[in-house]
Formats: sequence, C-alpha cells, structure tokens
Amino acid sequence: RDALIRHTVVAVLPVVARLDAVAFRTTLAEPCLAHLVDALRRGQEPGAAYTTLGKLFTVAGTWVLEPWIPEILRLVREGITPSARRANLDEAIVCLSMLAIAEPQNPHVMEQMPDLIEHMLAASHGT
Repeated sequence: RDALIRHTVVAVLPVVARLDAVAFRTTLAEPCLAHLVDALRRGQEPGAAYTTLGKLFTVAGTWVLEPWIPEILRLVREGITPSARRANLDEAIVCLSMLAIAEPQNPHVMEQMPDLIEHMLAASHGT
C-alpha cells in the first residue's frame, strides 16, 4: 500500500504543475524536486521518478530545475547503467530525452550528452 501511495504521489506531480504552473514554479518545485531526487537516490519508485522528472522539464521549464540538473544527470547515468541487481531503466533514457528536448542548449546537457549517449549504447550492448 505504501508503494502505491508513493507511486501515485510521484506520478501526479506533473498534473499539479500543469494546473497552476506559476504556483508550482514559485512554491512547489523545490520540495517536489528534492523528493524526486531523494527517491532516486534511495531507489524508491525509480521508473516513476525518472518519468516525472522528464515531464516536469517540459511543464515547469528547465530554468526552474537548473540547480538540480547536474545531480539529475548523475542519477540518469546511474539509471542507464545496468548492475548486478537490476537492468538499466528505460525511464532514465526517457527522462534524458525530455531534458534534451526541453533545453537543448543547456550547458550541462550539451557537455554531458555525448558521454551519456555513448554510455547508454555501451550498456545496451552489455559492454
């Protein structure tokens, strides 16, 4: 039951952001992003958290998320890297693509994108 509640809360964040983008940007973005990043760090609902982050990039704008982008990119790298405990997460790839679409000229994205794509391709080939 707790997992279902966590998943639902994470999944509804982009809807809340769309309902009142200004209020979301000014009052809710920071605690929501802190929650999502913390959930990814702890491995709780990573698929939903990556998907929600990607959607928030397109809804809230990357300027709201700018302070979080380096950490999100680090977490995306972890998400696309298979480990002994789990396969790579397709949602991490979706999050990365939504970030690249929302802010293709962001210096963090431009700097890390080639390496992330290479890393993603290598992980998909099992090397």
